[in-house]
Amino acid sequence: MTLAAFTLAGALPAAASPDAARRASPKVIETNLTDGQWIDFSPFAFVVQFSEPVRLESTWLVDSRGGLTPLPGAGLEGARISVPMPVLVPHHYRLHYRGRAKSGAAIASYVEFAIRGCEEEAGFKDLAQR
Repeated sequence: MTLAAFTLAGALPAAASPDAARRASPKVIETNLTDGQWIDFSPFAFVVQFSEPVRLESTWLVDSRGGLTPLPGAGLEGARISVPMPVLVPHHYRLHYRGRAKSGAAIASYVEFAIRGCEEEAGFKDLAQR
């Protein structure tokens, strides 16, 4: 599954060439969770494929009630990274991660998903409107 909803941020010196900017901004090629996806059961891991190696500095989950769960992603490194996940109950979740490419570019992103069984519960967008 290709994920188009990721936001990638790269930090470059002001004098960097366009070629350097392209090299410094790794792209998300594929993930096992897509933004807005409803799944039937708790995922065993969050898997993300980058266009170049990345080292994760932190990963965490936030549920739509504000509960925060740190994930064991810090220090994982590679072009394809698999972050182990705890067993999750039916809920809306936002999975965040931050890291750095070998080129030095900072990466910060998240994906929102929900586990079926929480259809009655407000999601992140619904809560923002209240």
